Amino acid sequence: LDLGSGPGDLAVPLSPYFENVLALDADADMLAEGQRKARQAGVSNIRWVEGRAEELPADWGPFTLVTIGKAFHWMEQRLVLRLIRQKLKNGGGIAIIGEMGRLWSGQEKWHSVVLAVMHKYLGTERRSGKGMFKSPEFRWEDVLNEYFSRTVFDDSIIEKDQWDVDSLLGYIYSTSYCSREMLGVNIDSFERDLRAALLEYNPKNRFEENIPISVLMGWR
Repeated sequence: LDLGSGPGDLAVPLSPYFENVLALDADADMLAEGQRKARQAGVSNIRWVEGRAEELPADWGPFTLVTIGKAFHWMEQRLVLRLIRQKLKNGGGIAIIGEMGRLWSGQEKWHSVVLAVMHKYLGTERRSGKGMFKSPEFRWEDVLNEYFSRTVFDDSIIEKDQWDVDSLLGYIYSTSYCSREMLGVNIDSFERDLRAALLEYNPKNRFEENIPISVLMGWR
């Protein structure tokens, strides 16, 4: 079960290891993109369902593994963890997988180019949806320990990624701090300024980064 599956970034690559996969997301467009990616990859064992993690159907489960990506930040976390524990097989597990930092933390030199344009249009304080970003009041490791008998945290994984301006714009618009909705009528000028700034920085239109990944795991 992949909760907050988005376009299947976890469900699709994990699908060969399981007989069946359920991908749940509240955004129909994200699910449609996931289905497209699954077809492209020749994957046919994923069922794509529109819905919220807080409202898991009573007849779902038991599951061997439940995964959650960046969407965990937006969930009612204790409620979701309680529901997951009820739906896991004995010995089954949960994995919460997230990127540490990335664009907003400015780890790569070209990140500062992107941030300068974002700050011009949206200000220097990080936004989060319709409000401002607030750091979690508690560590996810501590919350997981309330519901699972054994937990492990691993932050040693590094993923390499490469963008061009168009793919980078697509990623930026998927974030909670620089969406199309936030930019509103300024979106065309934002794209024009960002494209010009990035191509001035690297005319080859190639932007590489190392992405630290964290994986928090728990077992029932």
